[in-house]
Amino acid sequence: MIRIIWLVVSLVTVLSCHGPHDTADCAEASEKLIERVIPSHAHRFSVEIIDKDSDSLDVFEVESAGDRIVLRGNNGVSVASALHQYLKKYAHCSIKWNGSNLDIPALPKELYAVV
Repeated sequence: MIRIIWLVVSLVTVLSCHGPHDTADCAEASEKLIERVIPSHAHRFSVEIIDKDSDSLDVFEVESAGDRIVLRGNNGVSVASALHQYLKKYAHCSIKWNGSNLDIPALPKELYAVV
């Protein structure tokens, strides 16, 4: 039950910067989400808020930069999607309502491409 409450609070935090807000606020909210979801690995991630075309959908990117994983998105939800993509596709981890597998391996030297 505590895990569900924690997940709801995390989602509310990220969704709060889904609109036209200050990019620093969105980046900070996204960094706090990462700290809550994977506290022992949060130092491995950087967050950047990127612009999007007014007619396009939300966008995100995942990239390795040295010893860090850079998560980019045009809002907090997009950055959360970038984190999910990294955990699912590269780290082979998952966070679900009925349990989590967060055995995150060592960072890869380099991701195959910007996703």
